[in-house]
Amino acid sequence: MFYSLLMLLAAFSYASNFAITKVYQIEKGNGIKAGVVFNCINGLLGALLFLAFNGFKCDITVYSAIMAFLMTLFAGFYTMIGFKIMSMGNMTIYTVFLMLGGMVVPYIYGVIFLNETITLSKFIAIIVIILAVITQSGKINAKQSFKYYLLCVLVFILNGGCSIVSKMHQIEQIHNIVDPESFVILKNAARFLFFALLIPFLTKENIHLKKNISKTLIVIGGSAIISGLGYVLQLVGASNLPATIQFPIITGGTIVFSAVFDVLVYKARLSKLQVISVVLCVIATIIFVL
Repeated sequence: MFYSLLMLLAAFSYASNFAITKVYQIEKGNGIKAGVVFNCINGLLGALLFLAFNGFKCDITVYSAIMAFLMTLFAGFYTMIGFKIMSMGNMTIYTVFLMLGGMVVPYIYGVIFLNETITLSKFIAIIVIILAVITQSGKINAKQSFKYYLLCVLVFILNGGCSIVSKMHQIEQIHNIVDPESFVILKNAARFLFFALLIPFLTKENIHLKKNISKTLIVIGGSAIISGLGYVLQLVGASNLPATIQFPIITGGTIVFSAVFDVLVYKARLSKLQVISVVLCVIATIIFVL
């Protein structure tokens, strides 16, 4: 029960981060350069802030460094793709596809490779969440076309990869791994270095970076802190909960919280289908928590 509640808190952190990220997307656009700059600054600020929070201590092992780099690739690119998706639709739809990937892919991984079992109630809860996503998908209109679907599938797969890497790192028994706080620092450092190396190869796309630079740094810094805290909680959960329970809770919770932020912060009007989808996610999440 305790770790399930921690996963709900992680879900709230992720939803908050999506809301903050959309502020940057609205201000700077959805181009490749905007995404690369966001990831670069986010990684730098995240690494520095969590290094300070951790008493300027950071352990490192080869295995953890490799896993951190993989996390950088998956998370960095789904963030960039997310900018485009949010410019074409609302934040709730993006969150639904992103979090479904974060649930379904590690669930399959847990059942096939970790021999994890699932009770009838948990299976029903997963079906309910899938129905919620199908319901949510009905909101997509013709204007969002094949490209929109393709981008949604990509974030589905990439976030699923993030969840698997997190689980693999936390249950590793052969290679030495670092503590959750150090792993967050390594992940952010890798994110900064990788995307910083990409900047010289980008076109001269104008994203008005110097405009409202203090606001931009506050937004990205807030994203780094909130997403980092959520990820620390997720790593704690990965060490203590089966993937078949952990990720469905995060998925359902994030979808619900994102819908709330969409309405309260961005004044979005949810359709009847979207409201039904959110209600189904609430029901499924309660089943997992209990």
